[in-house]
Formats: sequence, C-alpha cells, structure tokens
Amino acid sequence: MDTGQDRMTAPGIRKNEALASLGGSPQGVAIGYVTGESTPAGFSFVSSQELVPPRLEYVVVAGMRERRGDTTVTVDLLAQVTNITADVITLDDRIDFLGAETVLNHRVTFPPRLRVEAAVVGYLDSDQQTVRAARNAVLPGTRVHLAPDELLRKFFSRTAGTSITLGTLMNRQNVEVALDPNGLSRHLAIIAQTGAGKSYLAGKVLEELLNLGATIVVLDPNSDYVQLRKLREDEAVPYEHARKAPNHDRIQLYRVPIAGRQRYPDDLCGPSSKYTIRFSGLDGEEICDVAGVPSNAERIREAVVNACIRLRRDRVDFNPRFLAQHLADFAGVPLEDVDDHAADNGAATVATRLPDFDDGAAQLELIRATDQVTNGTVTRRGRGDTQAGPPPPHAAGSKAASVDDREMVAARSALRYIRKLEKYPIWSQSTIDLNAILKPMALTVLDLAGTEKGVMAYTAEWLLSNLWQRALGGELTNPVFVVLEEAHNLVPGGRETTRASRIINTVASEGRKFGVFLIVVTQRPSKISDDTLSQCASQLIMRLTNPDDQKAIQRASEVVSQALLDDLPGLNQGEVVVLGRLTRVPAMVRVGGRIGAEGGADINLVERFERARKEVEDERFASRRTTPRIVAPIKRQPLS
Repeated sequence: MDTGQDRMTAPGIRKNEALASLGGSPQGVAIGYVTGESTPAGFSFVSSQELVPPRLEYVVVAGMRERRGDTTVTVDLLAQVTNITADVITLDDRIDFLGAETVLNHRVTFPPRLRVEAAVVGYLDSDQQTVRAARNAVLPGTRVHLAPDELLRKFFSRTAGTSITLGTLMNRQNVEVALDPNGLSRHLAIIAQTGAGKSYLAGKVLEELLNLGATIVVLDPNSDYVQLRKLREDEAVPYEHARKAPNHDRIQLYRVPIAGRQRYPDDLCGPSSKYTIRFSGLDGEEICDVAGVPSNAERIREAVVNACIRLRRDRVDFNPRFLAQHLADFAGVPLEDVDDHAADNGAATVATRLPDFDDGAAQLELIRATDQVTNGTVTRRGRGDTQAGPPPPHAAGSKAASVDDREMVAARSALRYIRKLEKYPIWSQSTIDLNAILKPMALTVLDLAGTEKGVMAYTAEWLLSNLWQRALGGELTNPVFVVLEEAHNLVPGGRETTRASRIINTVASEGRKFGVFLIVVTQRPSKISDDTLSQCASQLIMRLTNPDDQKAIQRASEVVSQALLDDLPGLNQGEVVVLGRLTRVPAMVRVGGRIGAEGGADINLVERFERARKEVEDERFASRRTTPRIVAPIKRQPLS
C-alpha cells in the first residue's frame, strides 16, 4: 500500500544517495534529465524539489563523446548551475486570485516543475591538466549528476607547496581551490567594494606568496597590513606578548614618523623603521608634484625649479623650510607674512612639525644671506669663490634689470604650496635603502597612513622607477611584486594623472619581461587607468554593485561575461570570483582563514558607542562624587 509516509521517504532516500555520490563516481543517482535545446556552451535540465542543486553548484554529464584529432574520446563534461526556475502548470501567470484559491483548496494542482540552466565549463584532457572546451551539445534525455569532489579537485586544485591556496569552492567546503603562481606573471587585480573583504583577501595572497619565496613591497595608505607579523587571533594583543606568524622574521615594517597619530600604535604593530624621504634629493618638478602645484601653473613650477637649482649650486642640503625662506627672500617678502595653511588648490595639510636638521641654524643663515653684491659681482659667503651674476632682488641696492619681476610674483605664489610641505612628517636627510627591501623571501610594508596623496604618488614613482632601472640593467635577481593599495589614487583614469601614472603604466605593459609585477588593489575600477587594469590578466573580484565599476571590469577583461557581472552584487563577504591565468577555469571561492592579523577591518560602531557611553557615565559618577551636596535648610514651623 502506498502511504503518504512512503511518498515522503522515497525522495529523501534518493537525495541522500545523490549526495553520497559527491565523493565518488558521477554514475550515482541522477539529479535531472536534459530537456529542450542545448548547445556546446550550455544546456537545461529538469529536476525535482528534493534533488535540485543550488545555484552555482557544479554538475557533470558522464560519457560525452568528443573528437580529439582523428579519434573520438569519452569524457566527463563539467557544467555550473547558472539559473533555476520553478513553475506549476495549473498556477501559471494567467491565473487570478480566486482561481489560485480554488485550485489550492481542491488540491488539483500539479507538482512544481524545476528547470535548471547550466553553463558548460569543459572537460579535462588526457593529461588531466588542460581544460578543453566542448564541441558537441548534450543530447536531450541525458542524465545529469552532481559533480564528485574528486573531479572538482582535478579542475581546481594543484600540487601543495607550489600553489597559492585561496580557500574552498563556494558550495563545496571539501574542495580546496589552489591558484597557479605563474598566473601572476601578467599582473593581478584585486577588486571589491568597501566592506567586501579585499584587504583580508590581499593579505591571504601575500602570505601564500611569501611562503613560496616571493619578494613583496606593499604601499599601504590605510595601515591595512601593519599587523601581518602577529597571529590573527592576537590582533588586539600588544606585539611583545602576541604569538607570531610563522614568517614574522621575513616581514619588515616602515612607518611615517607621526608618533601618536597612527591608526594602530607601535605597541600593537611591533618594531618598525622610519619611512623618510630626503627632501633635497627631489628635483624641482617632483617637489611641485608633491606640493600639489597644478601642472599648468608653469611660472610657479619654474620658480620652484630655479630656487632648487640655486640652492644646489650653493651645495645646500635643504628642507622645505629652507626652500620657503629662499623663495621669500627672492620675492622680497617676510616668510612670516605667508599664509601657510592654504594653497591655491585648497589641499589639506598634516599638522606635524618638521624635525630640525642637525645643521639647521647654519644652513638657514646661509640661505638668508647667500649672496653679497659688490660692483655687479656675486660673492658666495662661506665658499670664498666669486662668480659673475645679477644681484638677487633682496640684496643691497635696487633690483637688477635682468631679474624678471614675474618670477618674483611666481616665487611669492609658490610659497603657499611649499609652506604646506613644512608640516609633512616624512622629510629627513635620508631616503630608505632600496637594497634593504629587495631581499629574497621578504615582505616589506610601507605604512603611508597620514600622508598626502602627493607623497604616496611620489613614493610609488620612486620605488617603481628605481626597480625599473635595476630590472633594465639586469640587476634584479628575484622577481619583485609591488602591491598598489587604493590604486585608483595612484594611476587614475581619463585625463587625470599623478606623478606615478607613467611608470605604473610602463611596468604594467612591460614589467613581466623583466621580473617586476603589480598587484593592483582597488574598490573603484572605473576610476583607474584602463591601460593598467587591462594589463592585469588575472582578477580576484569580490562583491561589486556599482554599474560603472562592473562595466570597467568587463572592458578590461576578455573572460568577464554579463552573467558573471550579474553575480557580483550577490556575493557575500569573503566570497570571490577567480578569473584569468590563476586558475584553469573561473572559480567562485570562499576565502580561507589567513594567519596574520588583519589591519583593514571596519570600525565596530557598537563597541565605539558602548565605550563612549561608559566614558560619559564615568564622568557623571566622578562629578557626583566631587560635587558637594547642597542641603536646603529645614524650615521650622512656629510653635502654636
């Protein structure tokens, strides 16, 4: 006798049998049958409510016949579920409310029909390494099975120790996804909107690369990577007491000297070296770029360039204060009268005093009284030599006829920009040693948090230019990976450029030939140069909802389909699509746990609110304890 319980039990048994087949042969219980039209690129099949696979799950069609040269081979064809639709014949979209109510009350409806669409991934060649595209269409009536774990491992896993283990397949926690490091030879883009987990993902990739022996330099504008040397579980523990990551001794940290104002204090991050730049080592054009002088402000830029030439002619190892004083003297205005809080471009400043140079007083005096004029001859004080030249505008006597008044005006305008630089904490008499950050199997983090965009662009330009010169000269013995965080600020698209734009685009197009590779990290691919993004042959893409950003990805990559773009907004935090040379076929991955502590996590607003409330309550409690109570006098009633 067929009971209702029997009807309920049978599908459950069939589903368990189908799930049990995941780890073995695809010849287990079928989950569907191909129906309708199919092509070599995809097919549809019908399934049941108990057996239908979830979207993005992998299925296999066994025994497909494909031509390989002059022979016919039998292969297992892998496909991925892209869409699922459900309908009921008696409840189609033409029925009204009363009709639906009647059908359901009288239980005359048919069971739901589930139709599944699948995109063909391909099949493994006889070498089990190469994925081939299908040339034949799946025939209607063919059985469809869930893809076994073992088959998926052949597609998505690689030999341990020679790969980058990223995580597991989104719907299969038993199938690790391992990436081919050679896929980085044509650069990598990591793309995600804020909060999707891109910095966490990038840290995971960097840990894996370091384990393989890579040399890595990270330009970190937000202190996202400053705690990589500690175990993730000890993120809040001071470095001295925290447990260390396995390769902590291969990770070095450089920080801009802005003590007390970093996003993460030194006691959390551990030992670090100072990241400084020798100001007098910059040429005049570089100083203008860092200071934010517009590229079309030709006279202002010329005034700065000429001032630097004069100071170098006098062998002065100058800093921004000295350069500003020289410009003020040249313009004939007191330096103190210059508004150092605003520049023509409105750029913000970093409120930190510049540390004095060792010989600051002597050098300042040299600048303020550089030239003495005698009978049209300029004598350089302190050097004893004499050379012909026009008297400067601040020297004794009237201005020489050869001095261009317009340059004096330009020098006065330049002061507004140069005085900003006095507040930058990065200037010193030395620049970090490039050799120290190019050691084999070393990861160097340049923590640039708290600096201006101009300083970040200069740092990227300085680093890549020096690397490029060494690469062209055959001096790079190890491949070097340069991580450009917030890359849209360093190499913007359209007509906008920075100091670093040219060298970044050069390395993007030619670096792979000489061992310099980029890892471009951004949340706004629509605002990054197409020349750079299009050279990233591999992409790790997380949740992305902005249509402009999605279109930018599609323009830059040949393998991004509209269907994939439609999937991006639905990705959860920590889920990523892997495209390009890193993997044999596109993969959707749940990122695995990383070892090092994270620096890029969002602020926990609930914790901050609780902390603020506690501070207020503590203040109120202290106030009640210290404020004397005023007791009103007791009014005595007169005796009757």
